[in-house]
Amino acid sequence: MSVGHSRAVGGTPLGRAVAGVVRLVLASILLGFALTSDAVHDYPHYAVLILVHPLIVRQALGVSLEPFHIIWVSVALFVHPLGGILGLYDTVWWWDHLTHLMSATLVAGPTYILARAYYLSGQTPIVPGWTVPAAVVTTTLALGLVWEGIELVHPWLIVYSDEDTAMDAVFNAVGALATVAAAPRVLGGLVSQALPTDPFTGTGTSVELSDRGDDHDRHPEFDPGDD
Repeated sequence: MSVGHSRAVGGTPLGRAVAGVVRLVLASILLGFALTSDAVHDYPHYAVLILVHPLIVRQALGVSLEPFHIIWVSVALFVHPLGGILGLYDTVWWWDHLTHLMSATLVAGPTYILARAYYLSGQTPIVPGWTVPAAVVTTTLALGLVWEGIELVHPWLIVYSDEDTAMDAVFNAVGALATVAAAPRVLGGLVSQALPTDPFTGTGTSVELSDRGDDHDRHPEFDPGDD
């Protein structure tokens, strides 16, 4: 079965326009706070990330995000600085959980795309299909632990308690598992883009389902027309 780069990318003009407006509005809010408050030290770079993340993803992973992905990433980048600016971490009990869940998807998503594309490329030994979800969850939890370490030494970040740290890890795991569950439908097109191409033909690599597990129905990066 041939798995190529035939899936259309970019979304509709309306979708792209909406995604662009969302990015501009969220980034403008953060920049506005940064310019008018002396208390906000480390949030302007979130505004920059909201504006440029589609370019970063395209350069780093070789994929073009759809409007849905752009909006999701923009909101996920926005919730942490918003919580810090408005004091929501102290006044809304679930805000920290929401932030960790959404931030976890920003790690789990790219990890899934890279791991799944590598798995489908045929360049790996024959390994069980569960290795991709395992890689996603493990990577997300590992980087979550790195973040917790940064919180211990960063002068502007607060560690409330050991229980808080444990709950952060729980919601990091929830975010990773939610990404794994949604990825076949939500990220399948990006996986197709990330698949390596044959340098001679310019087409995607060829993957046999018998070698990689019969998961055709659950992964739309497989094009049914090539069966």
